[in-house]
Amino acid sequence: MLQTLLTIGILPSILGVETPLRQGTRLCFEEELPEGVRFHGTYGATSPMDYPVNVVIESPAGLLYSASDIPEQARFAFTVTTSGTHRVCFDGGIIDDPSKSRNVTLQLDVGMIQTATQKGSTEDRIALAEQIFDNVREVQKDFSYMKEREGALSHSITRLGLAVIIVSIICITICWTSLVVTGQWVRATVKHRM
Repeated sequence: MLQTLLTIGILPSILGVETPLRQGTRLCFEEELPEGVRFHGTYGATSPMDYPVNVVIESPAGLLYSASDIPEQARFAFTVTTSGTHRVCFDGGIIDDPSKSRNVTLQLDVGMIQTATQKGSTEDRIALAEQIFDNVREVQKDFSYMKEREGALSHSITRLGLAVIIVSIICITICWTSLVVTGQWVRATVKHRM
């Protein structure tokens, strides 16, 4: 039915799901898509990070995308080149406690079919190039933020380590000084009594 709606030019299809995924299980969502549509959306794994969740996106032509230990939210986007069943599968990692589960989310947006004249137009190519450039810029921002956070964390750990060393040296110095003073006091007391 989705294929028919897309073919006659009705608005894009949207699917949103949030469901628990037990460890060691596989959960797949399938959609029959015609050639030429834009297949994009978001996915993620929320709740406690007790075990990793992997995602695989497959088309009739083979594997489109694969990611391991997915974050709370990530995006994907493809133009369908082969008509048929496209699948998005989540795999729950295996740990000792099979009763644990994580919530996985999936938001699929399937765009409208491009006409033959639109496929090769310069405007679409420019729009696609701009979109790619925006995506690259966003990824660069994410990486620079992660690098900045890593540097700040490393600096904090270094400062904490230095503080621990200084406190340890002060404690050792105080203990040693108290032992010397106590020894001198005992020696003076013993000499005084003799």
